Amino acid sequence: MFKYEKNEFDDLFPKIRLEEFKKLPIPKCSNDKSISKLSKEISMLKQQEKNTTNLENQIDQLVYQLYELTEEEIAIIEGSNK
Repeated sequence: MFKYEKNEFDDLFPKIRLEEFKKLPIPKCSNDKSISKLSKEISMLKQQEKNTTNLENQIDQLVYQLYELTEEEIAIIEGSNK
């Protein structure tokens, strides 16, 4: 029914198998509305060229909680951003 022709880009893009995708540690987010609200607020403030550092830090903290990161893991992440 479908004819597949290989093209020059086939080897450029990684293929992810469903079994491997299911192994990714993606937690269920109970703070998704908070994160979404903060993201929208950041977007609005950036359009006005205002500082969003405090809001970005709040999102960081929510994500750290979501993934249950330790202080050591957080230090590694925050150290790599500097």
